[in-house]
Amino acid sequence: MEELDEMTYSELIREEEHLIDYINTVTEIGGAARTEYRQLDAVQEELEKRSEPP
Repeated sequence: MEELDEMTYSELIREEEHLIDYINTVTEIGGAARTEYRQLDAVQEELEKRSEPP
């Protein structure tokens, strides 16, 4: 996965949506992997940082 600080805000949003969709799909099949949860947490933290006023 591309370094989060190098991704644009819209790329982060797309990555977040992709990870949520993937986790939901895998969970339906038998449980999402911890790696995807960590990636989602990292993406959401980066989004949170960028949405805060400087």
